[in-house]
Amino acid sequence: MSKEPSEIDIEKLLAGLRSSEASIRKEATQEIANKVIDDPQLVKELERLSTSDPDQYIQETAAQTLKKLGFEDKKPGYVDLPPERTLSRNEKIRDFAIGFFGWYIINGLLWIIINPGIINGGTAVNGGSGCITFPLNLIVLIVFARIKQTHWIAFGILVALALNLVVSLIIGVAFNGWCFIPFYVK
Repeated sequence: MSKEPSEIDIEKLLAGLRSSEASIRKEATQEIANKVIDDPQLVKELERLSTSDPDQYIQETAAQTLKKLGFEDKKPGYVDLPPERTLSRNEKIRDFAIGFFGWYIINGLLWIIINPGIINGGTAVNGGSGCITFPLNLIVLIVFARIKQTHWIAFGILVALALNLVVSLIIGVAFNGWCFIPFYVK
């Protein structure tokens, strides 16, 4: 832009953009594009024309003018979303800890409720509790993983599940190895 347009020029262009005649709106749009006039009032009016003008040609011209001025052309129904907020390192650690320790606390309480130990004397409920809690854990994990704000909680739950499975494997191998010792001792 070679020189700054006067307030009168901007008012004339605004009147042209708001005109009921398509040819006048078209001329005003082209003049703004040719002179590269970047005025907030004109940009707002061009955005309105690019989305809701009855003449398709004027909509396209207004959108091209906005692009030339450095603005994205906006389609009908376009909504500016606020920028995504990223979590800080401490917030990620907090969410991970909530998922990790929360998994142990909630599953421990569920295990005590479903499997009261000495009270039930080791009935079939012991094995059946896993058939209830494991699918529930997977469902909760999937739900937290699908929600953007709770990804780190889901990661904490996943690590708790993985750690629990690794510990179970180690204990199982050690116990089975211990049980076979009498067969190998002479």
